[in-house]
Amino acid sequence: MNIDFNTPTWLINYYNVVGLISLLINIHTMLLIIFKSDKLGNFKYFMLAFQIINTVSDFHVTILMQAVPLFPIWAFFSVGLAADELEIWSHILIAVLITSVGCQFVSLEFCFLKKHQAIAEITRRHQIPEMKLNIFRICMSIWPIFTYILIYLAGMKREVSMAFVVLTYPQYISEFSKLNNFAIYQWSFWFIFSGIVATFGIVLYCIICNFATYDMLLMLKEVQLKVSNQNYKRHRSVLTTLIAQSLGSSVIVVPGFALMVFGLLELGYDQLICEIICMVFSLRGSIHSIVFVLTTPPYRRFIFG
Repeated sequence: MNIDFNTPTWLINYYNVVGLISLLINIHTMLLIIFKSDKLGNFKYFMLAFQIINTVSDFHVTILMQAVPLFPIWAFFSVGLAADELEIWSHILIAVLITSVGCQFVSLEFCFLKKHQAIAEITRRHQIPEMKLNIFRICMSIWPIFTYILIYLAGMKREVSMAFVVLTYPQYISEFSKLNNFAIYQWSFWFIFSGIVATFGIVLYCIICNFATYDMLLMLKEVQLKVSNQNYKRHRSVLTTLIAQSLGSSVIVVPGFALMVFGLLELGYDQLICEIICMVFSLRGSIHSIVFVLTTPPYRRFIFG
């Protein structure tokens, strides 16, 4: 097992460049939502909330955190502004990151439900009582907090991390002792339980969004007969945007599962593979914004004149 504990300059430069580009793209997307969404009604506020979370999460990954994996050891160190300047522990940074990802899924799910109920109001069927909707929203809003607590418990305490290295990886004592800010993990009840809960959350998200999408497609056939062609196209366009954003979320899910798989298999190039996975993951915010703009006619027309 050969692990490079040096800070990869190329990866940090990549984080900086992607972070700056993503910030510019995300800010412009938020401005489009604010000033070019007259025909979207109240729905624009749900998409704006999603975009704000997306922007903050992007900035966290590429500028504040800047994680460097140490696979096949379940460990990483951070060299971003929050880690170096503010001295925030790497495990706290990863917990905040995963929580922000959870918030993205929750906000996108709210968008699906908002649109579903808007179409259901026209067709007068499959309308969910407001009380049930509020209960669901409260439960889903609590989910990210629950996620943060689980992830925090899944990590090893900072003060015992070095002792764990001495016992488990004595050949790397010198290398770990030189790191200012690292987090290391072991298989434990909370580690496994948090993985199960995260998987359950993603499966539940997929079920709800797929069902809502299928039902909206069916209801749109009725809507076409009840509203003007322009309104029908607007509903259809928003649904296309939501589907595209949901597919874009795979950029979040796939790297996470890929890290898990490569961490278990130990193929020999784990560290390089995980660095590439981190590169792909850091692009997800820009991908979300670009997909959002390209699939929303008012924004697309404004950008391309």
